[in-house]
Amino acid sequence: GVGRKDEAIREGIRATEQLPISKDALAGVGPVLDLAFIYTRVGDHDAALDQIELLLSEPNFVSIELFRRGPIWQPLRQHPRFKKLVKRYGSS
Repeated sequence: GVGRKDEAIREGIRATEQLPISKDALAGVGPVLDLAFIYTRVGDHDAALDQIELLLSEPNFVSIELFRRGPIWQPLRQHPRFKKLVKRYGSS
């Protein structure tokens, strides 16, 4: 939000590398969610959806409803890939 897109992405990636889901399935979710949000904020929706798809494909506490209802994910909702994820992981 302060014009430091590359730095934000770099730090988000660094956090996911320091605490990967493969090492800690619970705590590793947070950095991936943060990185998805960073990508959403900077307008790199495909990269954001890559992270979201990763989260949804692994057993954890994240569900498609977080992305369907959370206001921070609004910019993604009309993206064709997002709609496919809703169909794949949604219960309705």
